[in-house]
Amino acid sequence: MISYYSEALLQAILKVIRCRISMRDRRLLLLIILSPLMSARSLKDLAETCMIGKNSLYTVLDSRLPLSWLAGIQREGISRLASHVQRLKHADSSVRSRECITLCADDSTRTVCGDFGGLAHPCYSGAEKRAVKGLRTRALIAVIGEGNKHIILDVHVVPPKSSGRGRPRYSEGEWLVASLKRIESQLNDYGLSAKGCYLSVDSSYAAGYVLRYAEDAGLKLVSEVKGSLKVCWHNILWLPANLYFFVIETLYQKKFRFLTGEFDTPYYRHKARIRVYGEVLVVLMHIGGETKRFFTNDANMKSLTIRRVARRRWQLEQVFWNLKQLLGLPGIHNQRKDRVLVRIYLCFIFAQAIKDCSGNLNITMRKLHKILERNPQAIIEKINCWCASVLYDPANESSIQELAA
Repeated sequence: MISYYSEALLQAILKVIRCRISMRDRRLLLLIILSPLMSARSLKDLAETCMIGKNSLYTVLDSRLPLSWLAGIQREGISRLASHVQRLKHADSSVRSRECITLCADDSTRTVCGDFGGLAHPCYSGAEKRAVKGLRTRALIAVIGEGNKHIILDVHVVPPKSSGRGRPRYSEGEWLVASLKRIESQLNDYGLSAKGCYLSVDSSYAAGYVLRYAEDAGLKLVSEVKGSLKVCWHNILWLPANLYFFVIETLYQKKFRFLTGEFDTPYYRHKARIRVYGEVLVVLMHIGGETKRFFTNDANMKSLTIRRVARRRWQLEQVFWNLKQLLGLPGIHNQRKDRVLVRIYLCFIFAQAIKDCSGNLNITMRKLHKILERNPQAIIEKINCWCASVLYDPANESSIQELAA
């Protein structure tokens, strides 16, 4: 059984990579990607476990530029997204509803020690509720339906703030709009469009220009209202959002109703004029002991749909959690910028592949991970790690290019 699962996972990874590399490089890359399943805390541990030269692992990491790996992730993501959009285009309404597309954007911070090639910098960690020195990564994914499948569309490792001359780094909203424009342009090349898809983002990504772009592109945006925004009260007074919603919740408590199918979630919907957005539909919901303030640019969207679209963004949170806990992000200790970026992109490739594999095998991703990590030798044997004639090099081995020549 383990051998069968190992074979399925390796095939899933190779389907995501889709690049022309030699068999030897492919095996080394598979070792690096699957190192979290081998209890290897670093590339040095991996080299010792597999009895290969550590320099060969560094060489294969340096054989392609980080932008090449990122472009590969984006290309594969667009190919999958276009295929699904084309399928929905000719499907009936029930299939379009059941397998709708929700674009989700968010970021995550991993606390680190060291410089990491200049990528580590002070940033806010939502998990620790404070500023830390860390690596901050943004991602954009397409969630299919309620999350049985997802497609990684874009990844961005946030650089430190620039000092002096030059363009400042992208803000959350600027990066999101640039990525959405690229996706729409590439879908147009296939004769398709993202129009009609949902867009679920964290409030930090929901700037006014993001809402305007969503309206122009035909995307249905769902996000939360920041407490610092100004909301108009009866066309007379601009109130801070926190105060405005406290007043609304107090005055209209008796008008709260329960969501269909979720009888523990009372809600109240109304239109509100928010200074940076204009008039939008706002829905207050009592979820888990706190009040959520969702808004959308689609005035006809059902409250239950708003709840579900907002919940789909947690699929991306799950991706980040898996990257930190299971899929190798903590095992990155390189101090060269390009190697750090390549390792991060390879972790996202692993995340996409193991999600695909678990879906095909009809088991959860965590269960698949647990089964495989019990016997890492099965994976090593599958990629011929013990074949000394292919993988073993002395400590001062030559480069891959020299060996190929």
